[in-house]
Amino acid sequence: MAHILRVAILGAVLVWLAAPWAAAFEIITQKDIIQGVVVREDLIKTADNAVILFDASSSMGKPYKETGKSRYEIAKQALKDRNRYFPDLGYNIGL
Repeated sequence: MAHILRVAILGAVLVWLAAPWAAAFEIITQKDIIQGVVVREDLIKTADNAVILFDASSSMGKPYKETGKSRYEIAKQALKDRNRYFPDLGYNIGL
């Protein structure tokens, strides 16, 4: 019984410690930027460089659902779309 109590207390402490970080992340959408909910001044640059690992393996040549396009084409278009509506924060990006 004491073991179960220790595990319960440890679990509660870990949740309590993690709680402040839980609200630290938010997904920003194109709609947020267009509607002015999020503006450039709200975005905080936390790094100078970023590397995007893009999967160009043979499996990406397979069709994506019923779109008539490959997974590669869909992923490439998603990167272009996301890049189009986010403001330039001066990152050095590698693909």
